[in-house]
Amino acid sequence: MGSRICYAILDRDQFPWGRGAPVGETYIPLAPFRSVAVDPIEIPIGTRLYIPAFKGRRLPNGQVHDGCFRADDTGLIVLGRLIDLFAGKKSWAQWASRQPGLHEVRIYKAAGRCKKLSSGYRR
Repeated sequence: MGSRICYAILDRDQFPWGRGAPVGETYIPLAPFRSVAVDPIEIPIGTRLYIPAFKGRRLPNGQVHDGCFRADDTGLIVLGRLIDLFAGKKSWAQWASRQPGLHEVRIYKAAGRCKKLSSGYRR
């Protein structure tokens, strides 16, 4: 399909969890339980999203989610009306996969609801 494997050495202070899609000349830092991969034809990169099914969920570190996310990345299999949640660690992804009601969710452009998106998950 024309894809190739490559890598880049990242600044750990700037990208502690890795980097998402480029926006102009810069890249977006990924944040666990905040970043989602999208099809940019459906949802432009940088769009703030609100997913009500996540609001009030207690995350693995005890934080309570507010339902706010940002479209920070794309993916080879993220096509159409599909998102891929960035969890950060395999054990956190397993937590997300076991949560009832999070496999088919309604997603809204956040408008004013998620103006101040926190940097994400604290260890």
